[in-house]
Amino acid sequence: MEDSSITDLKEVAKPCDPEAQDPEPQNLESQDPEPQNIEPQHPEPQDLEPQDLETTCPKCHSNFVTPKILPCGHLFCKDCIVSVIDSQMQPCCPRCNNPFFSPAEKEKSSPVILAESLPTDFVMEALARSADLLAHEPLCRVCDDVRAESICLQCRDMLCAVCTNAHKKLSMSSSHEVVSLSTVPVKSLAVTQPLMCRVHTEKQADFFCSDHSVAVCGLCSVKKHRECSQVRELGEEVESADNALNGMTQVLAQVEEKLQHAIGQLNERLHEVDFSEQEDTKSVDDACEYLLKLVKDFQKKLKDKSHDSHEKVRKSLSDVKNGLVKRSEEVTSHKSIVRRAREVAVLPAKIEVSKTLTERINGLDLKVVLDRDVGKDPVTTAKFCEEVVTKVKKELTEEDDPPRTSRDHNPPISPISPWGPWRGHDVAYFEGCVVTSYEPLQPNTLYQIRLDENSKRSHMYYGVSGNDSASGERKGLVFAAWRQVSTEGSVAGLMIDSLNHLHFYLDGEDIGTETKGIPRPCYALVKFKHQMKVTWLPLDRKFD
Repeated sequence: MEDSSITDLKEVAKPCDPEAQDPEPQNLESQDPEPQNIEPQHPEPQDLEPQDLETTCPKCHSNFVTPKILPCGHLFCKDCIVSVIDSQMQPCCPRCNNPFFSPAEKEKSSPVILAESLPTDFVMEALARSADLLAHEPLCRVCDDVRAESICLQCRDMLCAVCTNAHKKLSMSSSHEVVSLSTVPVKSLAVTQPLMCRVHTEKQADFFCSDHSVAVCGLCSVKKHRECSQVRELGEEVESADNALNGMTQVLAQVEEKLQHAIGQLNERLHEVDFSEQEDTKSVDDACEYLLKLVKDFQKKLKDKSHDSHEKVRKSLSDVKNGLVKRSEEVTSHKSIVRRAREVAVLPAKIEVSKTLTERINGLDLKVVLDRDVGKDPVTTAKFCEEVVTKVKKELTEEDDPPRTSRDHNPPISPISPWGPWRGHDVAYFEGCVVTSYEPLQPNTLYQIRLDENSKRSHMYYGVSGNDSASGERKGLVFAAWRQVSTEGSVAGLMIDSLNHLHFYLDGEDIGTETKGIPRPCYALVKFKHQMKVTWLPLDRKFD
């Protein structure tokens, strides 16, 4: 529902309706209230942004004609909006694409009626008319075909230089403000535009009838609106409208400031997210480079191991082979001697050679039996490599999401009381578990844990929970708020202040505060994904 003062102000600026004009009443001059000779009061035009004075329709690129205000706040000529409604199933703003009429509304009414139902920006309409007035070649209202140089802001008459001097000398117009057309701003021309009676268009309006939302002259106020209950002087109605507009301006300015502040906060968060992504990407690159180095070292180690194993078998086989080759050469030589003796030697020599060769052959090792070790295969790393690949693949593809505040989260628990005056500098190893404190965190006391060794370069998560491990509520042991750390030597810290705000520390610096959703009491909670060595540091009560 529109504010009544806003509606009144719109009606004040409405153009005259020719059909609403009635004939001038006869013999009623005596009823016309005595003229008060009050000059219309116009507020001083305040500084506006350039876009506030832009009188060009963004669709037709001409000065606005009956500018209508869309729900999104953008302005368009009424005819331009009619064309948009007529051409689109779902009419949308040509600038921001926000819908302003539903298809159902479009089916019930014609485009012209829908466009008429939108509020008119009468101020922009006045600015556009003033811009049109200054855009055309002005001619003096009195002289024929003489170019006008000035305009009277009260009479709205264009005047040449001669008529300007005469206009200033006339007693009835000597107090009027006459300005040069070359210097008058559009907004000044619009602000000083007189408001005429809706019926008697040649008379300035002096009253405003709220019952009919129309500005009228004194004669109409007596004749046509005598029975109306809300007929006030125009100055009072304008003052009321000004007060309403001032109030709206303050409210909108406050909302705008809050929105800009919120947008600024979001920009900071976006910057933080971008920076976090860069840091996280660097961590991924560092981890992958480290993994590549480990893989290369592992590759060299396995290759060396494979080479040593195969070299050992190769040397053993070569030794056996060399021995057999030597024996084969001996057998071949004696075979040649025997064959020659059998074919060539004379009988006495053959007998002697036969005896000699028999003794020699009997002395040779004629058994050909390979050692069992010859059949042994080298120790290969293929199966071992497959197992390593399977384990690494499982480790890398396993979801390692940060802890969430879900009741389904149920990790193994290793309850301890890590912090206390008697447990300072306790060193412990943990792997795949969640460590909690027996006692709730004391206000304004800094609890710290140092990450000494991180075998897999994974994250250690630290934060608080509303339950301790000793309560037995394993499903309730979840993070209410948390941070993460992975660098060896880092010191993570937690502190609850007197306002029950949770402060996160890293290496002695406050890195963030959680103000909502912190349970009371709350317990320290640390999650270890892989094997890590940590040291519980003494309590720091300097915040007391």
